[in-house]
Order: sequence, then structure tokens, then C-alpha cells
Amino acid sequence: MDKAEIVKDAGAVLVDAGKGLLSFVNLKAAVSLAAYEQWKNRREAKALQKMIALLEERLEDVEGFFSDTWYQSEPGQVFAEKVIVSALDGQMAEKQEFFVNALIRGVQQKEIEDDEKLKFIDMLRQLSKLSLAVLAEMHKTLKVGGQINSQNVSVKLAN
Repeated sequence: MDKAEIVKDAGAVLVDAGKGLLSFVNLKAAVSLAAYEQWKNRREAKALQKMIALLEERLEDVEGFFSDTWYQSEPGQVFAEKVIVSALDGQMAEKQEFFVNALIRGVQQKEIEDDEKLKFIDMLRQLSKLSLAVLAEMHKTLKVGGQINSQNVSVKLAN
């Protein structure tokens, strides 16, 4: 065997080893991806079960509730989809009760504009649970006579 043949054979061995390594890496990635997908599916299933339990706890007739004409309209469907997707988002799990309440109140508060309801859901998504709790407490504290006004706010915040 001359030097050229040895180099050629060594190159072939390296190529085969590289293909084997690449196959191993691809297999490992596929297994990791499958494990991640299983974990994600379990997490989503748990979130969905919790959401259904919260709805059943707060409503007597869940199916009847969603047959309301507002939820059948395009704005109602957009609102419901946004709320449900948010409630099932793993990063929003700690605020799931807020989203369930918003879903229920969305149909009950017909006087609130649809755009305002969607803005509220965006606020729920952006604010931490602690920030939402502080705002809720401020709302309780500052609400006098059914309304919050700037005079109430300034007096309460100053004291």
C-alpha cells in the first residue's frame, strides 16, 4: 500500500465515523425532542384540567355559559380564544384564575367595549401576579361610591 491509498482509506474511515457520530447526534436530538413533547403535552393537559375545574367551580352550566350569543359572535370568539390560549400558556400558569375570571366576566360585562376587554387581557398577560394583587387591593381601597376618582386616589395615597 502506498501513502495515497493509506490516506484515502483513513479518509473513508473518518467519513464513516463522522456519519456514525452524526446519526448518534440526530438520534439523541430526536429522543430529546420526543421527551420535550411528552412533557409539554402533560403540562398542557394539566393546565386544561385545572381550567375546566375552575370553570366548573364558578359556573353551574359551563356548556350553557359558552352558548351565550356574545361568545358566538366574532368579538366573543376572539376574546375567548385569547383568554383560553393565555390561561393554558405555561408561563401564565400562576395567573390562570385571573384568566378564568376574565373569561366569565367577559360575557357578563356587556357594557364594556370589546377592545377594552382585549386590552385587559393584554394587561393580565404583561403584569406579574404580585402586581395584579397590588392593583386589586388598590382598587378595593380607592373605590368609594362605586367609582374611583382622582380626589379619592390622591387622598388615599397621601394618607
